[in-house]
Amino acid sequence: MTFLPPSAPPITVAERQDRIAALAARLKAKGLAALLIGPTASLRYYTGLDWHPSERLTGALIHADGRVQYICPRFELDKVAGLTADAVAGDILTWEEEKSPYALAAASLPEGGVLAIDDQAAAFIWLGLSRVMGADRVTDGGPLIVAQRSIKSAAEIALLTRAKAITLEVQRRTRHWLKAGVRTSEVKAFIDAEHRALGGEGGSWFCLVSFGEDTCLPHGGEGDRALAADDVVLIDTGTLVDGYHSDITRTYVFGRPSDDFRGAWAHEKEAQARAFAAAAVGAPCASVDAAARDYLTGLGY
Repeated sequence: MTFLPPSAPPITVAERQDRIAALAARLKAKGLAALLIGPTASLRYYTGLDWHPSERLTGALIHADGRVQYICPRFELDKVAGLTADAVAGDILTWEEEKSPYALAAASLPEGGVLAIDDQAAAFIWLGLSRVMGADRVTDGGPLIVAQRSIKSAAEIALLTRAKAITLEVQRRTRHWLKAGVRTSEVKAFIDAEHRALGGEGGSWFCLVSFGEDTCLPHGGEGDRALAADDVVLIDTGTLVDGYHSDITRTYVFGRPSDDFRGAWAHEKEAQARAFAAAAVGAPCASVDAAARDYLTGLGY
């Protein structure tokens, strides 16, 4: 049977521009001059530019009037210009190796203007801007970003749904592919190839595979363990679709589960069902955690 994941078009430049307009309105309302975004997931969220973190500042200034200015080293200009051709339009400010990118950013602000900084940006970016501008002119931009990114559009939900559908199918295929003696490294390679085949960007964006006693460790063992009959199997993996993640864990037994495992598995399933039932609009996160945690601790876990 052919698997066809649900369709999901990529985020458009128009949607990114709407995000910037909403952010600019928040900046203006809070009396902030601009938000500096580092080479983080938020850079792609707002502008469409996907850039790798490094020891040199590359990012974007989003101003309270809605303007976008990219900042990058001079030697990266051609590459950034090429990548931003399909992203939100904006001037590109460049700095030479002997110059300060922080002074460049500061000079782009109105006199005395306060700059919000991406909370996921590296510490050296915060420190560099604080030294140039003064600590009283930089502030945490995290609340602005989180308030916006935590509410998903229909297009985002479609991308998340597609990514999750791909990983669920990969989990199913992996379960049927497993055989005694296969090593965790081989399973990871299989999962990566399946993610790629089904449309996941770059294969697996992460993959954890554990067998036997290693499944008791939060992130598995360090060795390349071989699968044996009746081993517990834990696979935690995900992929990307237009920058949106899937992240799905499955735990089962390769063979015949023991009575203890069946009992623990059933208890965990019930705990998750109680958490889902407790999740409601307006309910604090702690109440969802308590619904599962109180049930499990009541059983002696």
